[in-house]
Amino acid sequence: LVGSEMCIRDRDGLVYGSIRQVEDKLEASIYLFHGPTANTFWTTNISSARPMLLKEQITLSVLEQFDVELLPEEQASLEQSEPVGLEAYTSYQQGLFYLDQYTPDSVAKAIASFEKAISQESDFLPPYISLAKAHWLPTIWGGHTGSAKEGLDLAKGVLAEAKSRFPNEPSIVRIQGYLSMICLLYTSDAADDLLCV
Repeated sequence: LVGSEMCIRDRDGLVYGSIRQVEDKLEASIYLFHGPTANTFWTTNISSARPMLLKEQITLSVLEQFDVELLPEEQASLEQSEPVGLEAYTSYQQGLFYLDQYTPDSVAKAIASFEKAISQESDFLPPYISLAKAHWLPTIWGGHTGSAKEGLDLAKGVLAEAKSRFPNEPSIVRIQGYLSMICLLYTSDAADDLLCV
């Protein structure tokens, strides 16, 4: 997210922006251009120490300019953004970067980054889900140094902790389902145990 650029086209309008980190905050500069004339007819700067809140503020600011009215469920979805701090969000994003490299070293770095994000903010769900994936994905593509059962057991432990913190979160159940399928492929006794989570 930090240092990223975004660009959204809508008929004759073009929304362009950039996000950068300034000390302990993120700053977004957003511009609305008229495509055919290349004239800027709206600009704003938004800053926040909470990345998900910044995302919400950017979305609402741009939608105001297009006179878009959100449906109640869309508004509720925006307002449910997790109030995660910049440090935990940065650790989480670093973990995703490392996990996408699919090497044993990068998976170890991903695991460390996700664990760091959880220690920084234990009520931030995405690092739990990604940490579980970091434990079980290598069992599929061979990057795990231990057995498939060891990787799956580690993932199972992370998901059990996540489920205790977020008892009504459907994404945890979905990931547990994936783990059950993987267990069936690799070790049948682990599958029986995991299905009872």
